[in-house]
Amino acid sequence: MDAPHTPISALADHVGQTVTLKGWVYNTRYGKGLAFVEVRDGTGIVQAVVSEAEVSPEAWQAAQDATQESALHIVGTVVE
Repeated sequence: MDAPHTPISALADHVGQTVTLKGWVYNTRYGKGLAFVEVRDGTGIVQAVVSEAEVSPEAWQAAQDATQESALHIVGTVVE
C-alpha cells in the first residue's frame, strides 16, 4: 500500500511540517554540496534542496544519480 503523500499544490498549507512528495525530476542543478531538484507531479512544480551535509551518503548519491523524469519519493520539511 502506498504511503500517504502531499500534492505539490497543497504545500503552502504545510509550511514547517514534514511531508512526503511523490513525483518526477523536472530539472536538476548542483552547487557546493547542494542539489537543487525541481520536482513535478500532476498539480505543480517545486524545488527540493538536498544538502550533502544533512543526508545519508545513499540519499546524496540518489540525488546525484536522478535524471530527468526519474520517479522520486522525497521526505522533507516544507520551507516557504
